[in-house]
This record gives sequence, C-alpha cells and structure tokens, in this order.
Amino acid sequence: MLGGPLISIVTVVLNDPAGLEATLESVRGQTYPHVEHIVIDGGSEASTLDVIKRNTARIDRWISEPDEGIYDAMNKGIGLAGGDWINFLNAGDLFYDSEVLSAVFSQDLGDADIVYGHTNFLSGDFTGIVKAWDFDILWKTMIFTHQSSFMRRSLLQRRKFNPKFKICGDYDMIFNAYMDGRKFHLADTAIATVSFGVSEVKRARMAIEKWKVVRRHRSDPGFHWFYLTLVVRRLFRDMKTRMARWMERKG
Repeated sequence: MLGGPLISIVTVVLNDPAGLEATLESVRGQTYPHVEHIVIDGGSEASTLDVIKRNTARIDRWISEPDEGIYDAMNKGIGLAGGDWINFLNAGDLFYDSEVLSAVFSQDLGDADIVYGHTNFLSGDFTGIVKAWDFDILWKTMIFTHQSSFMRRSLLQRRKFNPKFKICGDYDMIFNAYMDGRKFHLADTAIATVSFGVSEVKRARMAIEKWKVVRRHRSDPGFHWFYLTLVVRRLFRDMKTRMARWMERKG
C-alpha cells in the first residue's frame, strides 16, 4: 500500500454547499493514503465558497469560475490533476464506504486504462446496488457510472470530455475508449453512491445524445430503429412528466 498510485478525485460543484460538504467528508474518510482532492466550482454563491474555504486543508487544488457545463468543468479538473488515476465524484456523490480505494487499488490492474465497478443508486429508475452491465449492451446505454470508474490520467489528457454534450459526455468518453480498444478492468465491488443525476424531463435529450455518439460507429437499420423508438418513447414520457408538474402547480 505504501507504494500505491496517487488517485486524483475531481469534484465539480455549483451552488450545492451541503452536497460538497458530504463529498469532502466521504473522500476524507478513505483509508487509502495516496489521494489528492480537486474541487472545480462553477462560480457559486457565497455559501458554497464558504464550504471550500473552510476545508482548504482537505482540498489540494480548487478554482471558482464560470464554465460551459459539467464536462468543461471536468476537463479543468483533468488539467489540475497530478494522479495516476482520476475519479470524478461530484458534489453530493459519495464513495460507497471508507475502504473503496483500498479495495480497488490493492488489485492487480495490469495495463487497464479504465477500472470500473458497481454503483449504489439512491433514486431514479434503479435503487440499491446495481452491478455493472455487460459490454454487449454498451451501444444502448451506460453500463457503469463515471462516479464508479477510475480512468488513467494519461488517457484523459489525450482525449478529454466533449463539452458539446450536456448529458452524455461521459458516455461518449467510455464508448469511444471501448471502440478504440482500450482495456477495461472490472473491480467487482460497489464504488460510489449517487442520486440519479439526469432531470426527469431530459430523458429524450439523453437518448438523442447517445444516438449521436454511437452513430459514428454504426449505421445499420436495427441500430437506428432502436434509437428512433427510444427517443419517441422518452419524448412522450418527458411530456407526461411536464404536464403532471404543470397540473401540480395549477392545483
């Protein structure tokens, strides 16, 4: 353990003091000793900045400035990171327990480019620990979360997140790494605890972004039919959700 790799934890935050405090506590509680914590704030109000300033002893580097969205902020974190591996644990996200980093980095990772594991979901379509899915459905959906993965800094420096994506920049990164033949290692353990991060009225947009990612590699009719029907179903679902919220406000 004394010779273990340095792990950079990048936390992106915007006006979420309670979530940031919880994430700082989670990172601080890790038993693994070789950790640096980087906070990328998108220009928050004073309450979030107060949390950062109160915890400068726990934070190795931080910046506070406007950005072009979460993936632009994550790219800034890559630029500041000095670790061999980078994990993106954003404000409100937690490591599953205090032994996560020790459990993952005591394994023989070989020449893996991305290490991934399972996720404990607190809300959304799934709750509880959801194991990473098989790569044969990666063209349809994310099979693990970015919170539950560690990527080599060298990989991320060569190919950063595409900030044109507003929801699926992490999917774009992982799908293209897979298509490029990058090596993945399954750390068969729960890594992160997260709440579902996509607005319930943006599911159609999420499907459209995934469609754009995969169509650079596939053009068969079955693939396009899958995404066309998925987008239509999600458009109706999003419209239904918006209508229900409107009715609640009217009532």
